[in-house]
Amino acid sequence: MENLINEITKEVKQNKFQKAINKKVVGGIDGLTESQRIHYEGLLSAKKYIESTKNLNTYYVLCYPLNFVERLLMYEKFKNNSGAECVITKVYRKKKSGDILVDVKTSDGRYRCKQWTMCLSTILTQCYFTSLNEKKMVFFKNINNNNKQYYLRKVDELLENYNKRFTQQIGDASRTIQDELKNNPSEIEITRSAMRRTLKSIEKDEMEIRKAWNSTLTLEEQTTLMNWIKVNVYSMRLYVIKNSSWDKVISERYPDEQYGLKRRTEASESSTDSISGYISVKQIADAPMEIIKKLTHKVKDEDNFKKNAGSNVYRLNNYLLVLFLLNNYNSIGFKTGVRNLSNYITA
Repeated sequence: MENLINEITKEVKQNKFQKAINKKVVGGIDGLTESQRIHYEGLLSAKKYIESTKNLNTYYVLCYPLNFVERLLMYEKFKNNSGAECVITKVYRKKKSGDILVDVKTSDGRYRCKQWTMCLSTILTQCYFTSLNEKKMVFFKNINNNNKQYYLRKVDELLENYNKRFTQQIGDASRTIQDELKNNPSEIEITRSAMRRTLKSIEKDEMEIRKAWNSTLTLEEQTTLMNWIKVNVYSMRLYVIKNSSWDKVISERYPDEQYGLKRRTEASESSTDSISGYISVKQIADAPMEIIKKLTHKVKDEDNFKKNAGSNVYRLNNYLLVLFLLNNYNSIGFKTGVRNLSNYITA
């Protein structure tokens, strides 16, 4: 019994240690639930949209990204301009215009067709919701230059709550790591190496690409680039040296079962403990090059995409963009190690 208790205690401590490393690597956001992550990232997006729009005149909900709007609206009921009660069953974005569309259905006997598609903007201007709770009501208010500062204050308050939580969680993670290192001196070298490389190459660099995505690209550019990638992505790859510190950290942060297989190469005399990766696409004829250059900082088109030898596939060598897609779009099918990946993207 004592041995069993010791084994269980050891597993619990190891799991706690791994979680602490994850928090140090990607920040407190790693501890958020899916719903909280969508809310947090939605707040960042809304803040940017409200601040950057000069002649603001829209609905508050339209300042948020699609995944937030979907979470907010699914299965909400409303009455249309004929008084028929309807329910929202799907929320998605129209590819060409970028408008948010919703599929709705009704049981109203006046309609032969019980299901159809509407623009969300039409519902907001011509219909009214019947099942909204008080917290959701605010999202369906008009927002303009006169009241934008009020909404920005609300967004900042919510973001500050998250930031306080992140600071506390990262502090707790640091103490957990230090306590474990004191108890297990033999782990110090590999853990320091992993943390040093990860903090430098993931926390710093991933922060930069997240900043570039959220600050450099407009919402329209983000939508344009993601729509193009979804249609044209052939595969994504991450390369690490087998059993290296990078292999350890990446495997813990992005387990193969959820995020796809990594390429783990055997070590050689010339090997360095590092990471690399790329995105392969099927064609670049209509690639949004100017948007891509904002992320890669490469001026020439030919420096952004390299054609694979003996193949029609083009490669964008940017492991940070791979990590960004895994972090933000794994839920709709983005994985490493999958060919014809666009066939598996669900949104």
